[in-house]
Amino acid sequence: MLDAAERAVPRFHLPIGNIRRLDLNDFLSNVYDLGVSDIKFSSTDFVWAEVNRMWHPVTDRRLDDSEVNTILAHLFNESGQTEIGAANAIDSRVDAVISRDKVLSFRLNATGCSVGNTPSGVNITLRAMPQEIPTCAQLGLEPELMDNLFPRYGMVLIVGTTGSGKSTLLAAAHRYRLEERRHDPVHILTYEQPVEYLLKGYAQGFMPEPTQTEVGVGAQLRSMDMVGPNAMRRKGQVIQMGEIRDMDSARAGFELGATGHAAYATMHTETPDRALSRTLQLFPPVEHARVANEFIEQVRLVIAQKLARRLDGKVIAFRSWCVFDREVKRKVEDLPSHQWGLAVRKLVAERGNDFESKAFAALADGLISYESFVEVSSMTRAEATEYCTHRGFNPNAGPVVTSLPAATQAQATSTEAVAESEPA
Repeated sequence: MLDAAERAVPRFHLPIGNIRRLDLNDFLSNVYDLGVSDIKFSSTDFVWAEVNRMWHPVTDRRLDDSEVNTILAHLFNESGQTEIGAANAIDSRVDAVISRDKVLSFRLNATGCSVGNTPSGVNITLRAMPQEIPTCAQLGLEPELMDNLFPRYGMVLIVGTTGSGKSTLLAAAHRYRLEERRHDPVHILTYEQPVEYLLKGYAQGFMPEPTQTEVGVGAQLRSMDMVGPNAMRRKGQVIQMGEIRDMDSARAGFELGATGHAAYATMHTETPDRALSRTLQLFPPVEHARVANEFIEQVRLVIAQKLARRLDGKVIAFRSWCVFDREVKRKVEDLPSHQWGLAVRKLVAERGNDFESKAFAALADGLISYESFVEVSSMTRAEATEYCTHRGFNPNAGPVVTSLPAATQAQATSTEAVAESEPA
């Protein structure tokens, strides 16, 4: 696989006018081998690929609207253009068969949009799925996380922005359970929009094969509202239930945890304390005290992940986390629920598990730029300068490299393993 930090990203040719499925598969294979995380096709634009969190054009010409619709038909089916015309977005999994030994998997989103001078265009985004799930060791998961990532019951939340590696981390956790915890066999159920990482081949007869259900219109389960009741009836011990995005999904997670299941979910928020605050915001104020108590009782671990560019052009993931143990409960028990998030934030910092501490260590070790530190810490430049100076580090002494979010892991170990994936 090409190292995009060292080589220019090449451009490839797609035949003009009549793009066959074979042409598209050859193109996807060439682009995939660059180490891409995402590929974008848009009416009247070049095809773009994201490599190490930088966008590069990967065609030698722009595609017209009809060509993008042809590509959509190859990737989805002939009804794709009709779905877009009916104002429906398409979310699906794509498996491109390149050869007998090479099948490339992508998560597809297609949406109608205006592009340039085309008022009724199409945008297709393909998220590349790694051909093998990385291990927890490859992701560099910290010992405290490994100690708390596999509760018998309760909730584990993986939080972060789009593209921060949440799905990759979850898949690695499932792989670890299947391979390294065979003394404790469980049945894993996942509910996904769409199914991304395939968990096949890891159970090896030591526990039931994981069952993975695609959720959505025309899929195997109609909506995420059905996940909680469905999981209860199927006797699964470990449930990956998708994103916490509304009251129903939050209630389902709490109920699964309270009834003896290990429930794993994601959330689009930035830090462990904001996971609590975000959950409260899903409910009316009159319910906040009850929901806060339920959160503290049912959630065992919250892991937040951010991705940044290293000085060598590769990527590194930083993690902030909170183990919701008895100390957390003691810290909040005498406080009103609206202050619990602040109490959690302070405790995370006291334990040294905040993003600021993790990013500063990498900055001081020469792994990341000052710009990356500012980004990961979510400080202003003035705040970041004061933070560094207070700790005896001159941010102006080292090189300053423009940084963008990127994907892999927390300790500069096997950094290629993470960058490939994260669902929305």
